[in-house]
This record gives sequence, structure tokens and C-alpha cells, in this order.
Amino acid sequence: METTKSKKKIDSDIRRHIDDLLYIEKCVSDRIHAEIGEFLMGRGQTAEELGDRLKYVIEERIDCMKADEKRVQKGEKGDIKFSGATLLSKEDYVKYEKRIPILCDTWWLKTPCEFIKERVMIVRDAHIWEDGYFVLNTNAGVRPALVISQMGCYKVGDTVSFGGISFTIISSKYALCDQVIGYGAFRKVKNADNVSDYNASDIKKYVDLWFANAQKALLAK
Repeated sequence: METTKSKKKIDSDIRRHIDDLLYIEKCVSDRIHAEIGEFLMGRGQTAEELGDRLKYVIEERIDCMKADEKRVQKGEKGDIKFSGATLLSKEDYVKYEKRIPILCDTWWLKTPCEFIKERVMIVRDAHIWEDGYFVLNTNAGVRPALVISQMGCYKVGDTVSFGGISFTIISSKYALCDQVIGYGAFRKVKNADNVSDYNASDIKKYVDLWFANAQKALLAK
């Protein structure tokens, strides 16, 4: 009969195996933790045997996630479809704020500041800064929102993978990235009448190119 000390040793080894596996497979969803928890209840196997079972389950889930992502982008019946990507506006952020996952970072909105044409609003540590940053500032991140053309079987609050990145569906219109995909200036030059206009910005070109490349890569799998 196992002693309490030996059980703790097994649990410690198991958790070390789990940490190693999750470190290797960075794209693993948090939902896998629930499945991992079930294995932690076992006592009739060694940590190595348990680690092998966990590796199998994790790899299987990753394959399923990749298949789902590819299937989504091919637009099969019942799946979500995206028509493009954009940045949120101030109005979008205020409207969906309670559904937006908190990100301890600074990222661009696409709304110009009201009184200074060379500045654009930002979100910093989950709060809107209406004074924003100058368009040349490269310290703000790009947090794209996928534009939803069909919700399919998904609902608000669900997460979906696109380009190997997790997005949270915050409305029937948008799925917001759970991270920033890069940092850069809103506009590379400021001597233009429409310097803070998103549609004429360099950051829009960046977002459009990222979406096109991500979708192309997915469809090519």
C-alpha cells in the first residue's frame, strides 16, 4: 500500500511531466487542464506511464484543434466565417468592454483623438486613454479583431483559433485577439491631412496583410 509520501512524490513527478509537455506544446488550450485533472486521480501507474498517456491526449487534442481551424476557414456548414480583420474603435470597446479579455499591455484603437489630429486613442491596462499616442509611436501593440460574416454554431464568449492564435468572440460582429500580434506606429509619417484616419494608415496595411497571410497559410494545409 502506497504511503502518503510516495503519493506526493508521484504527484510531483506527474506535475513535472505536465509542465514539460505544456511548455513544448504552447498552443495547447486551457481546456485541456480539465482532462489533465482526471489523470491526476490515478494511483495505479507510474509518473512515466501517466506522462505517456497525457502526451497522447495532448497531441490528439492539438491535432483536433488544427483540423477544426482548417475546417473553419474552409467555411464548412455550421462553422464561423471571417471576412477580414480590423482594430476596435472607442465605441466598440465601450460597448463590449465587459466581454473583452483583459490584456496587461498597451494597444491601438482606431479612433482619432478629438482635439489633436496627430494622436490616436489607445487602451492601456484595460482602460481607454483618449489622449492616446502620437501616430509615430511604436510602443503600442496591434490587437486585431476578426470581422465575423457567419457565426455558425459559435456563440458570444466562445474562443476560436485563427493563424495559431486564440480569439474570443465578443459579439456577433467581432472576435478579438487574446494577445497583441506585434508593435508598431499607427502611421509612419505625420505630414498628411488624414494622418489619424485608420483607412489610410500603415497599421491597417499591417493588419490586412497579417489576415491575408494567416488565411492563406491555413487554406494551404
